Amino acid sequence: MFARFKEPLLYGAISALLDCARVAGDAIEKPQYAAEAMHPVFARIKRALKDSNSCAANSEALSSAENFAILLKELFFYMSVHKISATTQMKKEIFFLQKACQLAPKLISNNRKAALEKINSHCHTAIKQLDLIGQTQNIALTGSFPENLKFSSIYLRLETIFSALQICALKIYQSYISAGEKK
Repeated sequence: MFARFKEPLLYGAISALLDCARVAGDAIEKPQYAAEAMHPVFARIKRALKDSNSCAANSEALSSAENFAILLKELFFYMSVHKISATTQMKKEIFFLQKACQLAPKLISNNRKAALEKINSHCHTAIKQLDLIGQTQNIALTGSFPENLKFSSIYLRLETIFSALQICALKIYQSYISAGEKK
């Protein structure tokens, strides 16, 4: 169904999320390559904008996908600049992110409500885990202050990324619903 979907902005938003899922899996291991790997994501977004004269709701969906992609790229840039290797917990959170992103095409299916709920579930689980890590880290305060600050920053960035993903999923969901109502 998704491959036949022709609305450029929604197609671009969903494709960007799928591309981000793929890139995130590789970039968590080698964040220095993330910027290059994200080029096709931003090219797809740019192409979708050029190919469309759609409604504002579809534009919001694509814009939120672009925001999500920018935040993800910034996370990996930060990790690369500070030479931070991914912890087991970071890899686990990226896995949740990938699972949530891979559900994006279902946001325009007959099971779109269940897909939105599943994406939100993945995001809530990850954010809850990140909050627990933050609380534990504040209590433990082991290691040097700069190291703790770097990891706190990464976990905070991940929370922001998951929130952006929830917003994007909601915008795609709402956009598809409103497109159906206009027909």
